[in-house]
Order: sequence, then structure tokens, then C-alpha cells
Amino acid sequence: FNIKDAIKCCVCWYFCGTCAGAKLFAYSVDQDCGVVNHVIPVWCCGSCIGIVLRHNLRIKAKAGPAPSDMMGWVGDVLIMWCCGYCAECQMIRSVPVEAWDWLDAVKNKKWAVMVKPFKFVA
Repeated sequence: FNIKDAIKCCVCWYFCGTCAGAKLFAYSVDQDCGVVNHVIPVWCCGSCIGIVLRHNLRIKAKAGPAPSDMMGWVGDVLIMWCCGYCAECQMIRSVPVEAWDWLDAVKNKKWAVMVKPFKFVA
């Protein structure tokens, strides 16, 4: 347990959950964060992005059903719908800090207006 990372997590997600979610979504599709690609979708439709984000991270970790198996999507929808907060914490714990740390990305100018190509699913 790293107390510095725990404090950073609380600060990043509390002060701008949309920014942290967008950065995590960008990580899930192997892209730098973009306003059009990642921030706007998270802000406009966070619950839908939560499902896609869980799917992408699950596929990236090679956990659960294969990407082509529809039951994986069904499980992602049910988990996010029934226990979204728990699933969000699980997703945050499963990735390195750099995956959601928008403060570092802003400092290092790793944000863009738009990143090509537009990817939604890994």
C-alpha cells in the first residue's frame, strides 16, 4: 500500500472524476487522452463509457470471456449496473497510476483536442 498514490487517487478522482475517467478510457484503448475522443464521451455518457471501459480493461488484462463472446459484454453491463462503484474501484486498482493520473498528463502536455483514430473499443 502506497499512501502517496492513495492520496493522489482521491485528489484526482474527487476534483475531476471526468478527467481521470477520460484518462483511464484513453489508456484502455492505448491512446493519449483527447478532449473529443475521451473527455466528451465520459462527460456526456459516463455510464455507457463505464461499461466500455470495463470491457476494454478486462480484455487488456486477458480476464474473463474472449472479446468476441457476447457473455463478456453481458457481464460487464450487469456488474456496472448492479455494483458500479465497486467495479470502478476494481478497475482503478487493476491499472498503474499513470493510467488515470490526469495531473501528470496535463503537466507533461499529453492532452490533445482530438486523437486519431477515434477508438471506442479495444
